[in-house]
Amino acid sequence: HDRGVNWACFHPTLPLLASAADDRQVKLWRMSETKAWEVDTLRGHANNVSSCLFHPKHELVVSNSEDRSIRVWDVNKRVGVQTFRREGDRFWILAAHKSQNLLAAGHDSGMIVFKLERERPAACYGPTAGMMYYVRGRELFLHDTSRTGSGAAGSTGVDVPITSLRRMGTQAQTDGIGSAPRFLSYNHHNPTEGNILVTSDVDGGSYELVTFSLTNASGSVTDGKRGNCLGPGVFLGRNRFAILDRQRQIVIKNLQNETTKRVQAPIPTVDGLLDGGASGRVILRAEDRAVLFEVQSRRVLGELSAPKIK
Repeated sequence: HDRGVNWACFHPTLPLLASAADDRQVKLWRMSETKAWEVDTLRGHANNVSSCLFHPKHELVVSNSEDRSIRVWDVNKRVGVQTFRREGDRFWILAAHKSQNLLAAGHDSGMIVFKLERERPAACYGPTAGMMYYVRGRELFLHDTSRTGSGAAGSTGVDVPITSLRRMGTQAQTDGIGSAPRFLSYNHHNPTEGNILVTSDVDGGSYELVTFSLTNASGSVTDGKRGNCLGPGVFLGRNRFAILDRQRQIVIKNLQNETTKRVQAPIPTVDGLLDGGASGRVILRAEDRAVLFEVQSRRVLGELSAPKIK
């Protein structure tokens, strides 16, 4: 460092150190029993770096600075992957909870407690009672409560791996920063095979269509059908699904991922599609309302006004 060091911390399991200094840099060091040597420098802060820490569960370094920002760095790639800013307040200190997914940062006017990612996984119900699909890490699983596993006493159900999901976008290459898939939608209109739409908010939004056999879920998976979208996608029928494109048009596609129709949404502020409860129907979600919409006839069947819909 060229100027005074404000903070230093140890990696929880590896022989690594991180240091934050007034030269606007965060440095990584490898150590032995007798010495430490510089491994890399993380540059991006525009003022004195006040504090830094290793994330307790992911290969990340989090730092904050008098430049009013908190930055997240990928330890393996040695690059910045996320930045949070607070106008008007300089940051001074950081702390990580030992067991919960929580970070805390102190600034000029107080303290904030925040998360880098949500704990709840993307999940949806399957074709029959007791079947639920969910994402863990980068894997899609079926949890089947009708089958008994060999786990702890009293546990019900087994986890069946379906497939590995592709990482879409630059942010999705780093774990621990909210890059996991956000929504799953199962095709209840198709009794012959399993279809799941996996959607993510990363890099503007994207989807992946996964198709698999219902009798041998992990044995015959077809994927590779991907694209961009806003919010969750929904199935309209046995061989049709709908996504919202970045121009906020409703795009109808077949299971080969080919566009068959584009429909203008009746509300311009729509930001996501939800299941409409019947074939050919979707619920259009906006910040202040939800609209039940029939795609084929382009009719609004119902509308509910409510602020701050999630």
